[in-house]
Amino acid sequence: TLDPTYLVYTLGKMEILKLREEWRQQMGDSFRLGEFHDRLLSYGMPPVPILRMAMLGEDGARARGAGPNASAAPAEPDEAKPVDFSVLATGTVSGYEGIRAVELITNAEGWRRAWDSVGAGRLLPDVNFDTRAVVIMYQGRKPTGGYSIEIMGIKRVGTVLAVSVNERRPASGDITTQVISSPFVAVSIQRPQAGVTIRFEGSEGAVDGVQQNRQTPVKPRVRGVGRRRGRRR
Repeated sequence: TLDPTYLVYTLGKMEILKLREEWRQQMGDSFRLGEFHDRLLSYGMPPVPILRMAMLGEDGARARGAGPNASAAPAEPDEAKPVDFSVLATGTVSGYEGIRAVELITNAEGWRRAWDSVGAGRLLPDVNFDTRAVVIMYQGRKPTGGYSIEIMGIKRVGTVLAVSVNERRPASGDITTQVISSPFVAVSIQRPQAGVTIRFEGSEGAVDGVQQNRQTPVKPRVRGVGRRRGRRR
Protein backbone atom coordinates (compact mmCIF):
# COMPACT_ATOMS: atom_id res chain seq x y z
CA THR A 1 0.00 0.00 0.00
CA LEU A 2 1.03 3.63 -0.54
CA ASP A 3 -0.83 4.88 2.52
CA PRO A 4 1.82 6.87 4.49
CA THR A 5 0.07 6.20 7.80
CA TYR A 6 0.26 2.46 7.24
CA LEU A 7 3.92 2.67 6.21
CA VAL A 8 4.83 4.66 9.33
CA TYR A 9 2.95 2.17 11.53
CA THR A 10 4.61 -0.85 9.88
CA LEU A 11 8.11 0.58 10.05
CA GLY A 12 7.62 1.63 13.67
CA LYS A 13 6.37 -1.83 14.62
CA MET A 14 9.37 -3.47 12.96
CA GLU A 15 11.75 -1.21 14.87
CA ILE A 16 10.04 -2.00 18.18
CA LEU A 17 10.26 -5.75 17.48
CA LYS A 18 13.94 -5.32 16.67
CA LEU A 19 14.47 -3.42 19.93
CA ARG A 20 12.64 -6.15 21.83
CA GLU A 21 15.00 -8.79 20.44
CA GLU A 22 18.04 -6.66 21.33
CA TRP A 23 16.69 -6.27 24.87
CA ARG A 24 16.10 -10.04 25.06
CA GLN A 25 19.72 -10.70 24.05
CA GLN A 26 21.05 -8.25 26.63
CA MET A 27 18.89 -9.59 29.48
CA GLY A 28 19.45 -13.29 28.70
CA ASP A 29 17.55 -15.63 31.02
CA SER A 30 16.21 -12.70 33.04
CA PHE A 31 14.20 -11.34 30.08
CA ARG A 32 10.52 -10.72 30.88
CA LEU A 33 8.16 -9.50 28.17
CA GLY A 34 5.97 -7.61 30.64
CA GLU A 35 8.96 -5.75 32.04
CA PHE A 36 10.06 -4.84 28.51
CA HIS A 37 6.61 -3.38 27.77
CA ASP A 38 6.56 -1.46 31.07
CA ARG A 39 9.96 0.10 30.40
CA LEU A 40 9.05 0.87 26.81
CA LEU A 41 5.86 2.69 27.79
CA SER A 42 7.57 4.59 30.62
CA TYR A 43 9.62 6.60 28.11
CA GLY A 44 6.61 8.03 26.29
CA MET A 45 6.90 8.33 22.49
CA PRO A 46 10.46 9.41 21.56
CA PRO A 47 12.11 8.24 18.30
CA VAL A 48 13.23 4.60 18.37
CA PRO A 49 16.98 5.47 18.37
CA ILE A 50 16.38 7.44 21.59
CA LEU A 51 14.48 4.50 23.07
CA ARG A 52 17.32 2.18 22.12
CA MET A 53 19.86 4.45 23.81
CA ALA A 54 17.73 4.71 26.96
CA MET A 55 17.08 0.97 27.29
CA LEU A 56 20.34 -0.53 26.09
CA GLY A 57 22.74 2.19 27.18
CA GLU A 58 25.29 3.89 24.97
CA ASP A 59 27.47 0.80 24.63
CA GLY A 60 24.58 -1.47 23.71
CA ALA A 61 23.09 1.02 21.26
CA ARG A 62 26.46 1.56 19.58
CA ALA A 63 27.13 -2.18 19.35
CA ARG A 64 23.73 -2.81 17.77
CA GLY A 65 23.95 -0.01 15.24
CA ALA A 66 21.91 2.86 16.67
CA GLY A 67 23.15 5.15 13.91
CA PRO A 68 23.13 4.69 10.14
CA ASN A 69 26.94 4.44 9.98
CA ALA A 70 27.47 2.57 13.23
CA SER A 71 28.50 -0.70 11.58
CA ALA A 72 31.24 1.03 9.60
CA ALA A 73 32.59 3.11 12.48
CA PRO A 74 35.72 1.82 14.24
CA ALA A 75 35.39 0.69 17.83
CA GLU A 76 36.29 3.41 20.30
CA PRO A 77 37.82 2.84 23.74
CA ASP A 78 35.39 3.18 26.63
CA GLU A 79 35.41 6.65 28.13
CA ALA A 80 35.57 7.03 31.90
CA LYS A 81 32.47 8.87 33.12
CA PRO A 82 32.12 10.24 36.66
CA VAL A 83 29.30 8.86 38.79
CA ASP A 84 27.61 11.10 41.36
CA PHE A 85 27.14 9.66 44.83
CA SER A 86 25.81 10.66 48.25
CA VAL A 87 26.98 9.25 51.58
CA LEU A 88 24.45 7.10 53.44
CA ALA A 89 26.60 6.12 56.41
CA THR A 90 30.19 5.80 57.55
CA GLY A 91 31.88 4.48 60.66
CA THR A 92 34.94 2.86 62.15
CA VAL A 93 33.31 0.16 64.29
CA SER A 94 31.12 -2.45 62.63
CA GLY A 95 30.38 -6.15 62.70
CA TYR A 96 32.11 -6.78 59.37
CA GLU A 97 34.93 -9.31 59.91
CA GLY A 98 36.14 -9.85 56.36
CA ILE A 99 39.05 -8.39 54.41
CA ARG A 100 39.24 -5.17 52.40
CA ALA A 101 36.36 -5.29 49.92
CA VAL A 102 33.94 -3.33 47.75
CA GLU A 103 30.33 -4.36 47.20
CA LEU A 104 27.57 -3.19 44.84
CA ILE A 105 24.06 -3.72 46.21
CA THR A 106 21.00 -3.43 43.98
CA ASN A 107 18.14 -4.79 46.09
CA ALA A 108 16.58 -4.23 49.49
CA GLU A 109 17.40 -7.72 50.76
CA GLY A 110 21.11 -7.26 50.10
CA TRP A 111 21.04 -3.82 51.71
CA ARG A 112 19.38 -5.16 54.88
CA ARG A 113 21.97 -7.94 55.06
CA ALA A 114 24.87 -5.50 54.73
CA TRP A 115 23.33 -3.05 57.21
CA ASP A 116 22.89 -5.79 59.79
CA SER A 117 26.68 -6.13 59.62
CA VAL A 118 27.70 -2.45 59.71
CA GLY A 119 24.72 -0.54 61.09
CA ALA A 120 25.36 -1.17 64.80
CA GLY A 121 21.63 -1.12 65.55
CA ARG A 122 20.97 2.19 63.80
CA LEU A 123 17.91 2.78 61.60
CA LEU A 124 18.32 1.41 58.09
CA PRO A 125 18.72 4.31 55.60
CA ASP A 126 15.91 4.07 53.06
CA VAL A 127 16.97 3.51 49.45
CA ASN A 128 14.63 3.33 46.45
CA PHE A 129 16.17 0.46 44.49
CA ASP A 130 13.94 1.19 41.50
CA THR A 131 16.27 4.10 40.71
CA ARG A 132 19.23 3.80 43.11
CA ALA A 133 21.93 1.35 44.21
CA VAL A 134 24.36 1.19 47.13
CA VAL A 135 28.15 0.91 47.09
CA ILE A 136 29.87 -0.21 50.31
CA MET A 137 33.61 -0.04 50.89
CA TYR A 138 34.97 -2.20 53.71
CA GLN A 139 38.48 -1.48 54.97
CA GLY A 140 38.58 -4.80 56.78
CA ARG A 141 39.11 -5.77 60.39
CA LYS A 142 41.84 -3.78 62.20
CA PRO A 143 43.55 -4.42 65.58
CA THR A 144 43.12 -0.86 66.95
CA GLY A 145 41.40 2.44 66.30
CA GLY A 146 42.90 5.12 64.08
CA TYR A 147 41.82 3.56 60.78
CA SER A 148 39.28 5.04 58.36
CA ILE A 149 38.15 4.85 54.74
CA GLU A 150 36.37 7.30 52.45
CA ILE A 151 35.28 7.28 48.82
CA MET A 152 37.07 9.89 46.72
CA GLY A 153 35.28 9.22 43.45
CA ILE A 154 33.43 6.70 41.30
CA LYS A 155 33.63 6.43 37.54
CA ARG A 156 32.05 4.13 34.97
CA VAL A 157 34.25 2.57 32.32
CA GLY A 158 32.12 0.46 30.00
CA THR A 159 30.32 -2.02 32.25
CA VAL A 160 32.64 -1.53 35.23
CA LEU A 161 32.30 0.89 38.14
CA ALA A 162 35.77 1.84 39.39
CA VAL A 163 35.90 3.28 42.92
CA SER A 164 38.85 5.29 44.24
CA VAL A 165 39.29 5.51 48.00
CA ASN A 166 41.37 7.27 50.61
CA GLU A 167 42.43 5.05 53.49
CA ARG A 168 44.09 6.11 56.73
CA ARG A 169 45.89 4.19 59.44
CA PRO A 170 47.69 5.32 62.57
CA ALA A 171 51.28 6.43 62.20
CA SER A 172 54.04 4.87 64.25
CA GLY A 173 53.86 6.23 67.79
CA ASP A 174 50.26 7.43 67.57
CA ILE A 175 48.09 6.80 70.62
CA THR A 176 45.04 4.81 69.54
CA THR A 177 42.06 3.18 71.19
CA GLN A 178 42.81 -0.45 71.98
CA VAL A 179 39.69 -1.84 70.38
CA ILE A 180 39.15 -3.87 67.24
CA SER A 181 37.76 -1.67 64.46
CA SER A 182 36.28 -2.33 61.03
CA PRO A 183 35.82 0.93 59.07
CA PHE A 184 33.28 1.22 56.26
CA VAL A 185 31.50 3.76 54.11
CA ALA A 186 28.20 3.29 52.25
CA VAL A 187 27.05 5.58 49.44
CA SER A 188 24.05 5.80 47.14
CA ILE A 189 24.41 6.06 43.35
CA GLN A 190 22.05 6.07 40.40
CA ARG A 191 21.05 2.48 39.62
CA PRO A 192 23.40 1.26 36.87
CA GLN A 193 22.29 -0.69 33.83
CA ALA A 194 22.13 -4.48 33.88
CA GLY A 195 25.45 -6.32 33.77
CA VAL A 196 27.57 -3.69 35.55
CA THR A 197 30.20 -4.88 38.07
CA ILE A 198 32.39 -3.00 40.54
CA ARG A 199 36.06 -2.93 41.57
CA PHE A 200 38.68 -0.80 43.32
CA GLU A 201 40.32 1.70 41.00
CA GLY A 202 43.18 2.34 43.41
CA SER A 203 43.67 4.09 46.71
CA GLU A 204 45.38 7.05 48.28
CA GLY A 205 47.07 6.71 51.64
CA ALA A 206 47.54 3.40 53.39
CA VAL A 207 46.53 0.15 51.79
CA ASP A 208 46.45 -2.58 54.39
CA GLY A 209 45.19 -6.03 53.51
CA VAL A 210 44.17 -7.86 50.37
CA GLN A 211 41.71 -6.33 47.95
CA GLN A 212 38.50 -8.25 47.39
CA ASN A 213 35.88 -7.34 44.82
CA ARG A 214 32.39 -8.72 45.35
CA GLN A 215 31.50 -9.06 41.70
CA THR A 216 27.71 -9.13 41.71
CA PRO A 217 26.43 -8.09 38.27
CA VAL A 218 23.44 -5.78 38.26
CA LYS A 219 20.19 -7.55 37.42
CA PRO A 220 16.98 -5.97 36.08
CA ARG A 221 14.77 -4.58 38.84
CA VAL A 222 11.92 -6.90 39.84
CA ARG A 223 8.79 -4.90 40.53
CA GLY A 224 6.69 -5.35 43.63
CA VAL A 225 9.46 -5.98 46.16
CA GLY A 226 8.69 -4.22 49.44
CA ARG A 227 11.15 -1.90 51.15
CA ARG A 228 11.75 -1.36 54.84
CA ARG A 229 11.13 2.26 55.65
CA GLY A 230 13.72 4.51 57.25
CA ARG A 231 15.50 7.72 56.41
CA ARG A 232 15.41 8.56 52.71
CA ARG A 233 18.65 9.67 51.11
